[in-house]
Amino acid sequence: MSEEFQHPTEAYSGKSSFDMKLSQERHVVTLSTACAGIGLGWISPVLVKLMDENEDILSPRISEVEASWLVSTSYLVAFLTNYPWGIVMDYFGRKTCIVFGMCLTMTVKFMLTFATKAWMLVVERAFSGTLSGMLICASVAYSAEISSKEIRGSLLSFININISLGTLMMFCFGPYLNYFHLNIAITCTVALCTVPILFLPESPYYLFSKGRIEESKKVLIYFHRSEYEATEEIEQYNLALNSKVNCLEIFKNKMFSRSLTLAVLFAVLVNLIGQSIVINYLQSILEITHTNIKSELASVIVGVIQFVAGILAALVTDKVDRKPLLVVTLAGTAAGFTGLGPFFKLKELGYSTEGWINYLPLFSLVAVLFSYSTGPGSIFLTIVSELFEGPARASGVTISFSVASLTAFLLTKYFATFVKLIGPVYSYWSLAINTIVAGLFVVIFIPETKGKSFAEIQSILKSINEENQRDNREYQRTFSLKNTKLKTHF
Repeated sequence: MSEEFQHPTEAYSGKSSFDMKLSQERHVVTLSTACAGIGLGWISPVLVKLMDENEDILSPRISEVEASWLVSTSYLVAFLTNYPWGIVMDYFGRKTCIVFGMCLTMTVKFMLTFATKAWMLVVERAFSGTLSGMLICASVAYSAEISSKEIRGSLLSFININISLGTLMMFCFGPYLNYFHLNIAITCTVALCTVPILFLPESPYYLFSKGRIEESKKVLIYFHRSEYEATEEIEQYNLALNSKVNCLEIFKNKMFSRSLTLAVLFAVLVNLIGQSIVINYLQSILEITHTNIKSELASVIVGVIQFVAGILAALVTDKVDRKPLLVVTLAGTAAGFTGLGPFFKLKELGYSTEGWINYLPLFSLVAVLFSYSTGPGSIFLTIVSELFEGPARASGVTISFSVASLTAFLLTKYFATFVKLIGPVYSYWSLAINTIVAGLFVVIFIPETKGKSFAEIQSILKSINEENQRDNREYQRTFSLKNTKLKTHF
């Protein structure tokens, strides 16, 4: 690590060059999520190549059923393996898991170059799913543990920015590179992203949990630039570890159960919005619409908009409250999905789709991805990590991400079947309804977490839980009193 890290008190000199270097090092760990974004965006251009009769990548050519498994397998495997990765993260450390995951990702992407059968691609997507899940979970935990409450939201938003960057790279280069060169480029990109992560320290909470208290404090002073904040954080670590329980007993904790319930429901609703469908089938959707814009160019436009939205989210996340931002962006996402319906309805009825209506699918998809990336795509990881205290964070984040992966698997695997049953019009309108339900859930159940410490957020959840219990007791008392009066009357 750098000299400033070895001597944190000397590092705190107030120099702008150090501020810039520190800011860059805070964001280095999120490079791993760019590799997850590459894996996410890989399927959109490659699926078109695999289904193209003029391409000779696989023998025999991929079928529709195999294509659906190719799209969805990564989510299914992520669901099955994310929680075990949380245990591994607690045992070996966040940084160690990230580096290990990056090296495995590089190996898998290189082996992908030589795949000649559909089942080989499906196996690769399975490995890609579990590794992407681990990289995202570890990056979320690491970023949350090195950041102060004032910048935690914007720092975690960089995870979404890098996922969007990886996706954008695939949208830009995927349609224009052949299959072999594309996978070689991906392998080299993963290798380049791995190098700077090697020079990061391990996360302070992990160091503290292993008894390396002085090292933990040095890391906190380095990243927080305040010995007072570092000492305060160490005290919270100590309190958290003193109340730490094993993986089985933690589920008996009422506050953990409440936080987990909120996080899981939020994960389900956010993924039922259907962003995974848009990303994975983007180029295919654009080709089906037969608009005047080439699908390759349109996918790049959408990818750029998504990336810009991620940057915007990082700029505003710690400046505005989380809940209003979520509600507004969910409304924009719902509007985007609603806009896809009329276009497909006109095509279904045989009407002309020339003129401005020809661009409606592109505008709608831009609205969906811009709104999603500015709101739930960026804030989902932030809120989920903020709902749990130190001892439960790794377990809570990985369980929530596992449920998100399962939801995404079911949606991507069966959405094509759903479209065949009821048609694209009502399919996309159903996603709009899902988005509205997610917005209502945010308004009613998700607490405001901006600018609050983990302990303060737990206090809010506890007070909400106690208030609900009081309301239940009052309702039962009132109901019992009414029954008594009725019995007396009769």
